[in-house]
Parts: sequence; structure tokens; C-alpha cells
Amino acid sequence: MNYKQQLVVEVAKRCTACGYVVYVSGSLEYAFYTDAHGSRVVEFGFDDFALRFTGAYRAVHKADERLIARGWRIKNDVELAQVDRAFLNYCFNATPPEWATHGRPVRRTTRDEVLKDYRNTSQYSQFVSVGAKHEADHGN
Repeated sequence: MNYKQQLVVEVAKRCTACGYVVYVSGSLEYAFYTDAHGSRVVEFGFDDFALRFTGAYRAVHKADERLIARGWRIKNDVELAQVDRAFLNYCFNATPPEWATHGRPVRRTTRDEVLKDYRNTSQYSQFVSVGAKHEADHGN
């Protein structure tokens, strides 16, 4: 595994240790986490040699779909040491900013929507981690 893949796997371990469900891409270069119900997703991976966390949302009204994007950067340039339960919860509960939604009503993208839209191209599969509990809860 290269450095990017190792980092994505390490973040995935921390997410699962905190009770989140993780889906990793076939390339292991990006992934997303969600709760047990799949109610919303937070994507993570590398961008320009830095770890980033991104929220995903969709327009409530079909007419707004072309006017707004589908996600926003919650945090850029994240250090692995920052990825703990509090950080993951912060990202999971983040709200799309108005500059991204242009004030239009949106809802968070669900696990099932991501899997339906990207399973074939991203080759997502559920991540299973053994013994990651101590790694994720360091310092907490």
C-alpha cells in the first residue's frame, strides 16, 4: 500500500472504532463513513497531498439541482492526530454552509444514494477493522 492508502485505512479504523460504518473505494484512496442507519455521509481522502473531509448533500427540490453543488469541504489539511471521536462527530454533524447551497433547501446525502450512484465506478465495499478501538480513542 502507498502512503495515501495507508492513511485512508488508518482513518477508516478510527471511524469504525468510534461506531461509524465505513465504505472504502476499490483503490483505497478515498472512503466515506456513516452511522448505522446510513442517514448521511462524510467522505474522506487525499487532495493535493493533504487529508480532507467533505460533506455531501442534495437539493430538496428538483428545480434546484442544477443551481447548487453536491458537497462542501468540512476540513482541509487534516493531520492524522486530529482524527478522533470529537473530530469525526463534528464532521458528521456539520451543516452545509449557505455559500454552498445558495440559500436553497438541501438534505444530507444518504449511504444508499452514494452506493447507488458510485458503487460501480468507485467499487465501494464495507470496511471491517479488527482491534482498532485503542487507536481511535487515543487522548480521549
